[in-house]
Amino acid sequence: MTQDLITSSALSPSLDHCHGAFGADDSAPGLTCLGENITTHFVAETRLPTGDGVFRVRAYRSRGSLRESEPIALVSGDVAGKAGVAVRVHDQCFTSEVFGSLKCDCKEQLQFAKEYTRAHGGVVIYMPQEGRGIGLANKIMAYAMQEKGLDTVDANRVLGFKDDYRSYEPVQAILQDLGIKSVRLLTNNPRKLRLLSQLGIAVDGRLPVIIAGGEHSQGYLTAKARRMAHLLPDSGAKLVLPAASLSAPASGASTSPSSPSHSDSEDTATDESSQDEDDAAR
Repeated sequence: MTQDLITSSALSPSLDHCHGAFGADDSAPGLTCLGENITTHFVAETRLPTGDGVFRVRAYRSRGSLRESEPIALVSGDVAGKAGVAVRVHDQCFTSEVFGSLKCDCKEQLQFAKEYTRAHGGVVIYMPQEGRGIGLANKIMAYAMQEKGLDTVDANRVLGFKDDYRSYEPVQAILQDLGIKSVRLLTNNPRKLRLLSQLGIAVDGRLPVIIAGGEHSQGYLTAKARRMAHLLPDSGAKLVLPAASLSAPASGASTSPSSPSHSDSEDTATDESSQDEDDAAR
């Protein structure tokens, strides 16, 4: 398939989404923002053997008025025509996923999502939106500010960046290409649930990504829970997915006893009204 899958300008008629949801008073768009008139094309598919099993990897190219990006879909099982498919929309984190940084839980979230979708069927959509959209070099600058005692939110703001520049127009096109009717999102981020729903994606609910974290990431996890309203196990917030939604995996893949089974404690995603300042980040 080489034709356009979707043009997202009708969904995002301005560049407002590029300027971040909240935070510092800065009008410059994030470095990863595609702009307006976004189109997404399927490029190629191949079989990808990994330590977690064999996936289908599908490459896409998205173009907008500002730049282009290359999102990837990692597919396990037969998801075409299915509803309630487990989907992780994962934003790139070069520092943890390539260099093994322990400052955040991003690599662990990606690993969790791969294991979950391999066991239950589903898709991991990998979005090249480093540092919540500010880019790698600026993210390193923010890390330097964190060494001076700032958390991840204030580090961005003191550098003049907003809290979150990410946008997800290509995700709708990718789900359409895969023939997925509705999704259950593997996420702890209410803002991501809301943004994807606003794009017209049918979101049936949430599957929590339960990560213990470690010595070096505790401050980051605390900031996500307290300042970004992330629904972490001890954050005091709960969203539980109805048990009935969990009984029908998206594919025929069997559920291994050793595969992630944290979905028993999920809650219905009924309240997405948290204020933007409370729910920015991954």
